[in-house]
Amino acid sequence: MAASIGALLVLVALPVASGGQTGNGDLDRVVGDVQGTVEAPPAAPAPVPVPAPAPAPAPQQQVEARGPTPDSPGGYQPPLHGTNPHGQGTVAVIDLDPGETRPLSPNTAGDQPQAQDDEEVVVGRARGEEDAQGYHGHITVLALLGEEVVGVDSRPGQSTTGPLEAVQQGVLDALCNGTGMQICLEVLQADSTTTENSSNNQFAVARADIGGEGGLSADAAESSGNLSQDDNCQTANGSSRVANAELAGGQVAEVASSSSTTTSCNDGTGSVNNQSSVIALGGTGVPIPAEGCGDGTPDTVTGIPTLLPIVCNADDTLGMNETVVQAAERYGVREALSVFALDVGGNALLKTTTAASESLAQAPNTPGAQGPQGPQGPQGPAGPRGPRGPRGDDGRDGRDGRDADDRGDVGSGGGGGGPGAGPADVRDAGPGLAFTGVDLLLLLLVGSFALISGLILHRSSAGAGPARGA
Repeated sequence: MAASIGALLVLVALPVASGGQTGNGDLDRVVGDVQGTVEAPPAAPAPVPVPAPAPAPAPQQQVEARGPTPDSPGGYQPPLHGTNPHGQGTVAVIDLDPGETRPLSPNTAGDQPQAQDDEEVVVGRARGEEDAQGYHGHITVLALLGEEVVGVDSRPGQSTTGPLEAVQQGVLDALCNGTGMQICLEVLQADSTTTENSSNNQFAVARADIGGEGGLSADAAESSGNLSQDDNCQTANGSSRVANAELAGGQVAEVASSSSTTTSCNDGTGSVNNQSSVIALGGTGVPIPAEGCGDGTPDTVTGIPTLLPIVCNADDTLGMNETVVQAAERYGVREALSVFALDVGGNALLKTTTAASESLAQAPNTPGAQGPQGPQGPQGPAGPRGPRGPRGDDGRDGRDGRDADDRGDVGSGGGGGGPGAGPADVRDAGPGLAFTGVDLLLLLLVGSFALISGLILHRSSAGAGPARGA
């Protein structure tokens, strides 16, 4: 056996070393192929042609951004107030020389210096928000020239009321109870209640219910700003209305109303819903001061150009291509009626707004149903919703979707806020390849050697007869 193997190696080595011929055509061709494979230097790669430089891309068409007045390029963009998650409703605003800043400062007045674009008069602004210290409620009853005259504030665990609460409880509530709920009045309501994961804020100059259930109900200058969340979603709601009257549960008249509701969930779903109307009678919008003002058509421009332009249902929502985006999160802004004075080239002397609402919601950074949960986000898991404050939203405006509790189908679950929701971990991948490149090369050499050896043995066993398959 050893002698046979030695002879076989000599037979293979001699023609390879000498470059000679074996005398056998088949074997010579196989050996020559092996020599060419082993000894021939690799061919030089063909030169790669250098592509000509691509032509410069055509400049993209720039979309005109809307500005602070109807005469601005692109028209009027109603301002958002701050980029913290919040729900806000404002009864009325007067702004001298409205500027281009978007968004405006969330601070109506008080602890921060007046900014250039501050609004000079603010009436009945209710706001629930989430800031760096957690949930926060605030109601501006009245602010003048950057200074808050009357306001109400609440932090988690607090429930605060307006300056006339003593009169309300001692006199007006007693009148309501004494008449068997036939005459009930409420004056200057300003209730702010905040918990660890919600803030509900209600404002009204006056409310009256005459005749009990089925009687006459009237509200004047009311607003709400609410924000709440659970483990999966955060919902922001703002609403405002100048006046409303109902009889036997049916609407008689409504003047300047708006609402904005935004929901964001940690599975990526969410929604924005803005609604408004200038005048409605019997539940039907009236085309005053123009067609589109009563039925809620967004951005209806009317009035007298330059001298006294008017915008009904001014609207801004994240995702509108023609606007400058005011925040990275889902948001909506709606103003029922905005009137401008002396609007020349986008600069107006005065702007007054009635019934403005806005909402901005950010998905909670809490555990979801997808994969292991990463490190907990800054908020931590949300606890159960706290109770409503005294005389909170009575649900009478629920027909237009302004209650913060009315979320609709927003989905649930979703990925958590940590790395568990991201791409799969590389440690979860299966084992590597069974063979490396070196292993494959060795197998190729062994296979080639076995092939040559088989051809030699086959030819030797055939003797001196003629070759087969010639």
